[in-house]
Amino acid sequence: MAIVLGIAPMYEKEYQQPLSAECREACRRLDRYTAEVTLVCREHLETPQDLQAFIARINTEIDEVSATRNKVRNKQRNCTDPQRMAELKKQCAACTAVLTDLRKKKKTAYDIIEDHPKLRELLESEFEARLENDPYLSEREKSALRHETAPAREEKH
Repeated sequence: MAIVLGIAPMYEKEYQQPLSAECREACRRLDRYTAEVTLVCREHLETPQDLQAFIARINTEIDEVSATRNKVRNKQRNCTDPQRMAELKKQCAACTAVLTDLRKKKKTAYDIIEDHPKLRELLESEFEARLENDPYLSEREKSALRHETAPAREEKH
């Protein structure tokens, strides 16, 4: 896995390039997926409604911090004291740092919405491939497994 991610050298003998394009794409987007999982765990986002509520809360916080930063900038325009100006600049920089973090979280939340159907399709295709290639399952068992997991996949919507 370290070789696929580009951490280890590629000249090792045991290196095998992933077969599917989906797998290579997933390796390239590992940071994005990691950020998504981290956000879901940290914010306890279990349903799409939780995600929508999180985005609404982030938008409210962004508006509040932006308003605060605008007030600080307005104070900077009228300030003539160098000490006070330095303090206002620090406050403005702090607001900007908070906004950057909030905007990253918002983007990650939108990435979750975008990636959810793609990830579901990828997992379903992997499941289907495993069923087709399993020599120990009869056609009847494969059919039963497909029907058994189909309602569970639809419930997660």
